[in-house]
Amino acid sequence: MARVRYELNAAGVGELLRSHAMLDAMVDTAREIKYIAEATAPVDSGDYVGSFRITSTNFGGPKGDRAQATLENYSDHAFYVEFGTSRFKGFHTIFNAAQAAGGA
Repeated sequence: MARVRYELNAAGVGELLRSHAMLDAMVDTAREIKYIAEATAPVDSGDYVGSFRITSTNFGGPKGDRAQATLENYSDHAFYVEFGTSRFKGFHTIFNAAQAAGGA
């Protein structure tokens, strides 16, 4: 039986986490989640569904050392649509879209 020896190359892992390929993969996933969120979002005035935005950077994460893509909704009432209030239950649009895309 052959034996394999593995040594973690922390610098190499860091390079991978900051790479353009990693950033591209994260942005692609964020786009898929955005598409699903827009398709399933409740529509009243159209403000909420039109306020999804993706931002990305190679300097994200807790230490600023990895690729990161973020999907946010900038509508004034996005928090209430997502999480609800004492009067109505939230729609969990972004959470459900992330689950549907396999990202949560």
